[in-house]
Amino acid sequence: MILAVKPPTSLSMTPEPRNEASLKVLIINDSIVERISLSRICITLGYQPFECGGLGDYMSIVEREKIDLVVCDEALTSLTGQEVCETLRAARLDFFVYFILISAFTGENDTLQALLAGTDDFVPKPINRNELQVRLVGAKRVIDLQKKLLTLQDEMPRTLRDLSRDLRSLSALQASQLPPRSKDYTGLKYDYLWIPKVFVSGDHLNVVPIDEQWLAFYVLDVVGHGVTAALRALELTRVLSLHPSDGVIVEQTRGAYVRNVRQPHEVLELLNQRYPMQGEAAAYFSLTYGLFNLHTGEISFSQAGSPLPFVQDQEGELTQTGDPSIPVGIVPNPEYKTRQLKLEPGMRFLVFTDGLTGIQDNLGNTLGAEGLQSLIAKGKASSLNKQLELIKSGLNHWASGKPTDQVFEDDATLLALQWKSIEESLAQDDEPATDERPELQRRRIDPSQFGFDDELAFDFARRKENSAVLLLTDHINESELPRWLLEWGYSVDVLIQFEHGIQHLSQNYKSFLVLDFDLLPRNLDEIVKRARSLSLNPSIYILIVSNNNPRTILLSALQAGADSFTQIECSPKELYIRLASGLRMAEAHRRVMNKNQALSGLRQEIEEDMKRIANMQSSHLPDESVQFDALRYATVFLPAGVVSRQYMNVFALSDGSIAFFHLTAEGKGLVGATRGLAVYKQLSSAAYDKHNMLSGPMSRTFRPSDVLRELNMMVLEDQSQDLQFSLCYGVIDPKSGEGRLSHAGYPLCALQPVNKEVVNLGAYGPPVGLNIEAQFNDVSFLLSPGDRIYVYSHSLNDHPVVKHSLNGNAVEWLGARRFGQLSELKVSLCEQLADRKEDVSMLCLQFGQYKPLAYKVYSSEEREALQQFFSGLFEENIAAPFMINLKVPVEPAMVAELSNEIELKLSPLNLSEEAIGRVNLALFEICTNICRYSGLSGDDFYSVDLMRDQEQLFVVISDSGAAPPDNLAEGASDYTFDFDETDPAEIPEGGMGLAMVAQLTTAFAFKRKEAINYCLMAFDVE
Repeated sequence: MILAVKPPTSLSMTPEPRNEASLKVLIINDSIVERISLSRICITLGYQPFECGGLGDYMSIVEREKIDLVVCDEALTSLTGQEVCETLRAARLDFFVYFILISAFTGENDTLQALLAGTDDFVPKPINRNELQVRLVGAKRVIDLQKKLLTLQDEMPRTLRDLSRDLRSLSALQASQLPPRSKDYTGLKYDYLWIPKVFVSGDHLNVVPIDEQWLAFYVLDVVGHGVTAALRALELTRVLSLHPSDGVIVEQTRGAYVRNVRQPHEVLELLNQRYPMQGEAAAYFSLTYGLFNLHTGEISFSQAGSPLPFVQDQEGELTQTGDPSIPVGIVPNPEYKTRQLKLEPGMRFLVFTDGLTGIQDNLGNTLGAEGLQSLIAKGKASSLNKQLELIKSGLNHWASGKPTDQVFEDDATLLALQWKSIEESLAQDDEPATDERPELQRRRIDPSQFGFDDELAFDFARRKENSAVLLLTDHINESELPRWLLEWGYSVDVLIQFEHGIQHLSQNYKSFLVLDFDLLPRNLDEIVKRARSLSLNPSIYILIVSNNNPRTILLSALQAGADSFTQIECSPKELYIRLASGLRMAEAHRRVMNKNQALSGLRQEIEEDMKRIANMQSSHLPDESVQFDALRYATVFLPAGVVSRQYMNVFALSDGSIAFFHLTAEGKGLVGATRGLAVYKQLSSAAYDKHNMLSGPMSRTFRPSDVLRELNMMVLEDQSQDLQFSLCYGVIDPKSGEGRLSHAGYPLCALQPVNKEVVNLGAYGPPVGLNIEAQFNDVSFLLSPGDRIYVYSHSLNDHPVVKHSLNGNAVEWLGARRFGQLSELKVSLCEQLADRKEDVSMLCLQFGQYKPLAYKVYSSEEREALQQFFSGLFEENIAAPFMINLKVPVEPAMVAELSNEIELKLSPLNLSEEAIGRVNLALFEICTNICRYSGLSGDDFYSVDLMRDQEQLFVVISDSGAAPPDNLAEGASDYTFDFDETDPAEIPEGGMGLAMVAQLTTAFAFKRKEAINYCLMAFDVE
C-alpha cells in the first residue's frame, strides 16, 4: 500500500522545497502512524517519501521509482527487515539503495547481524527523532557520492563505453575457454591462476584430454598485452586443440580409428611454421606445451621462450627444470627439445608466464623467480587449491600500495598439476571443488582471530591500500582504537593536531579518517570539509567516534561530508563491523575510481589496439581493384562500433571459378569480431590449404551446400568453442556468369537484372552450428552483362532507412534505386546507411558491363560500297535496297537480345514467321560460336549486317576473332540430319549446329580477309 503524505503544518525545522531532484525514500512499516511520522521527518530533510506496509510489494516500488533510501522496520507482518535488505541486495539493482534498519532489538549481536545482512545503518527503538535526522543526513551524502560514482561511466565518451563493453565481453569469452576447475581426471588434479593485466589477456592455458591415457596441457603467452594479444591468444586456443581441421595436438583424419599424438617438440615446430614473424600485425609468443600420462604420471614437455617450470617433490622442495629456448615465430628452424620427467604421488608441476615473476612492488622492485619460488614454498604443505590461494595472496601483498587495477605490469598465468595414485584419486577429496573462474577472490576473514563468535563470518573485499587509517584523537593515551585497528590488519597513523592531520591527508592516501574525541569541537564541520577537500582520496570514509554528541554539531559535520558516527563505549565488534562497512564502501569507491582511471589512462592504448583490429578487418575485405574476367564487385562495410562481427570475401578457386561469402558471427563487438575472424580464415584458406577440411568439397564439382554441411559438421564437432554464425556462400563462373549459392540463416540475396525488377535469389537454410542434421540447398543462376547480386545480412533489413521505406525490406528498397557504376553505388549506400545501431555491410557482385546493341542504317553511299565488297568477297550478286547494321557485344547473354532485335527490325519487311525463325535459329548458332570460340572478350563486338532484295535476305556476320577451319561451311553443307549421331566419324567438322545452319540457308559461306572473319547466310524471304 502506498500513501501520499501531506507536509506537516508545523515543525521545528523549516521543510526544504521538494523538486524533481529530491532523493526518494521508501518507508516500510506496518504501523501507519509511524509511517506518517517518518514521512514528515523525511519531507523536512528534503526527501520525497513513499510508504509501504509489510505485506506490500516493496520491490516493485523500489524498481519503478528508483528509490534512493529505504527506512525499514525490523518487525514486519510476514518477514523481517533483515530479509527485506537481503532481498534488495540479491536483486543486483543497477542503482544504489541505502538501507536503514529500525529495530527494538538493540543487543550487540542483533546490531552486528543487521550490519552483516547488508544494512548501511541501524537505528534503535524507540526512535530518537534527532538521531534519525542525523542518520538521514549522513545517508544523503553517501547516496550523492554513490550516484556521482555510478554516473562516471555514463559521462565517459560513447566510444570509450563501447570499448569497455567490448573488452569485458571479450574477457568473458576468454574466461569461458579456460578449463573447468571442478573437472578431475584419474591420477591428476590441477588448479590455475589466470590474471589479465586489464580486461583481456594475451595469456592462456588449457588442459585437453586426448584419450584415456593422454592429456595435453599448455601455458601460452603472446607478446604484449591488450586486444591484439588477446585475439592472437584466442586464435591459438583453436589451434592448440583437437579441432578436426586446425588442431595440431594430433594428426587426424576424419573416419580414422587411430590418431597419432604429436610429441611436444613437434607441436612447437609446427606452430613455428604456421606463425612466422611476417607483416605489421605479426606477433611472436612463448609457450610451454606438454603431455601427461594419466596411467603413469609421466610428463613430456617442450618450451618456446617460457620461464623454466618448477617441480615440487613429496617433501615440498622446489627445483626448476626445462630447456631455455626462443619463442615461436622468431627464427625459421629452431631446435625445440622434448624433456621427460616422472611425478611420484603428491608431486606437483608448476608452469607460469613471465608476467608472474615480473610483478613489482610500490617501490619498483621485481618479484623475480626467487620471489615466486618463496611464495610457492609457503603453501607446499597445503592442498593444491590452498597453495594457489596463498600465491595469489602473496602477490597482492607484494604489490600492496599500488592501485588495485594496476597490480600487474603484464598478464600473469600459472598452471599447477598434481599427480596422485589411482587409489588416492578414488578417495573422497577433503576439499570442496569449485567451478569458479579466476576472478578476484574475496578474502574470508576468520572471526575467531578477533575473539568473535564462530557463527559470525565477516566476508568482504579488503586490500592493504584500502586499509590505511588516519586517527585524530584528543585522548591518545586512553584510546583503545589504535590497538584494535592494528590487530584487525589496518595500518594506522595517530595524530593530535588538526592541522598536522589535514596536511597528512593531503600528502598520503588514506581510506579512513577516524575522529576520536571526548568533546566534539564546535568547528567539526570545518575540519570535515577541509579533510574531504584536501585529501588525496576524494572518497575517504570519515567516522566520528564520541560520547559527546551535540545534535547540531553532528548534523553540521554530516552535512559537511562525514559518513557515520558511533559512541566511544561501543564494543570492538560493533566498531569492527562499522569499519568493515566503510571498508566495503571504500573498496567499491576505489574500484569505480580505479576503473574509470584505468579506462582513461588506457584509452589511447585501447583505441590503438582497436584501430589495429579495425585495420585488420579492413585489410581482410576483398580488394576491389582485382577483377576476375567479367566479374566485378564492390563492398560496403559500416561497423556500428570500432569493429564488426561481419566479414566477406571474394577469391579464386583452383578450377578458375570464383567463390564468395558474407557472414555474421554471434556476439557483438570484439566477441563477434573474434568469432567471425576464425570462420573467415577457415573459409578463405580452403582455396589453397590442402589441410583445410573444406578444401575437399572445393576440389570436386563445387556445391556451396556441401561446404556449408562440412562447415556445420566441423563447428558442432568442435566442443572447445560455442560457435554459431550465419552466412551466404556461393560460386560463379567469371566468364559465363553461371553460378550457385546457398544460404545458412541469411536473408535471400537481391538479384538486379539490367532494366528489370529486383527479385529474391536463394533458398532459406538454418544457421551454421545449430543442428547436426541441418539441410542446405543450392540455387543456380545465370547473370547477363550488367546484372548484379547484392549479398547482405539481416541488419540491412533492420536498418531504419530500409525498415521505414515503402515496403520495409532490402529487396524492395534496392529495387527502388538505380545505381550507376559500382563506385557510385558504394558512395551512395554509405551515405544512406551512415546512421546505424548495428553492423551493416554488403557485397555487390556485377557480371560484366551492360552494352546495348548499336543500331545503324547505312547511307546510300555506304550501302553501295558494302554491297560491292560483300559481292566480291562471296562471289554473290548482292544488290539490296534495304540494309542495316547491328553491333553486338561478345557476350552469350546478348544473343537473346539480338534475336529480339532481329524480330523487331524484320517485322516491317513482311517476312513470314517461319522465315524470321530460320534467321534467328541460324544467327543463334553462329553468334554463340563466336562468343565461345573466337577468343574475344566482353569488351569486343561483332557486326551483323542485314540486306533484303526481292527474293532473298542476306545476313553477313563479321568478327575479329580467331580464324575458323578451312572449308568449314562447305563441310557442314555436305551433311544432313540422317547421319549417325553416336558415331564421331559421321559428325560434321563444324558440329551438328553448322550442319543445321547449312540446311536452313540457301547460301552459307565463311571467308577471312585482313584478319576479319566473314560469314554469309542467305535465306528465302517467302
